[in-house]
Amino acid sequence: MRTRTIFGLVCGSLVALAAGAGAVPMQPMIGQPMGGPVAQTVEKAYPGLATGLLSEATLMDLPPGLLATAGPAQVTTKDLADLIAKAPAALRPQVQKNAFYLVEQLATQRLLLAFAKQAAAQGGRSVAGKADKDIIDDCLKGVASRATVTDAEVQEYYLENKEAFGNAPFQQVSAQVRQAALAENQSDVVADHIANLGKGIIAVVSASWAREQAAVGRDNPISRARANGRPTVVAFCAAGNQLSDKMAPILQAAVATYMGRANVVTIDLQQESILAARYGVLAAPAQIFFGRDGKEASRHSGLLSQEDLEGEMRELGAN
Repeated sequence: MRTRTIFGLVCGSLVALAAGAGAVPMQPMIGQPMGGPVAQTVEKAYPGLATGLLSEATLMDLPPGLLATAGPAQVTTKDLADLIAKAPAALRPQVQKNAFYLVEQLATQRLLLAFAKQAAAQGGRSVAGKADKDIIDDCLKGVASRATVTDAEVQEYYLENKEAFGNAPFQQVSAQVRQAALAENQSDVVADHIANLGKGIIAVVSASWAREQAAVGRDNPISRARANGRPTVVAFCAAGNQLSDKMAPILQAAVATYMGRANVVTIDLQQESILAARYGVLAAPAQIFFGRDGKEASRHSGLLSQEDLEGEMRELGAN
């Protein structure tokens, strides 16, 4: 099962809402394409910089102060400056280093809000006096309610996260396990819709700003590992977390085993919370596996045994 971001639960399915509530009017492209008539997308120019809505955004010369547009949503330099100013001092360096991600999330949230308001209006529901977050949350309840969980998935979740339930017998904790497994499936349903967010939406990113952010946003251990042509496992841990502590010797052994053949990267969730959020990880431990091409191959949440870790690495060609 996949670990998802809070932003995923906040942002929901714009495509599905548009289909049921009528399309949000598309904004004409602003500015001039970068590099001539065939403009590049963010993902093609800077692989891995974007994580969602802005992956397929076109790089263009935008008016001063405008960083990105997605349909009717816009994000400006002032919006970004406000986000940075509101961040706690200890978190500010992370915020500045992951500015592209934050702009992408803000554009996503604003676009969802536009769809949610339109869906409410067409459904005859008033949003007067409601906070933006509540409007979005109301909209997402219908998306999340589509999720179901099978008995087999509940059993699988229990086996993967047995220690998180104190190693209690399944019969004693079956209700809690089912609730947790369903919650994760609900998160997956919403996140899968987010993956389709940009389809049918005209999105544009400032070419000059994206170029600056590519240097900063990819200056981290994960991006560097993904770019060096070797299989990679990224382990997200947290100091003092019982399951993370149990993962530590497994990861230390993996570093020695795969030295020179694969990357074993450990990220402290407490020190790199925004970087972890970029990869959809909010709880430790969690592991993401990437192939030689830098693309995600699989992920796992919870304690991962040495045998299972080595099995995943073999599938990636780290022999």
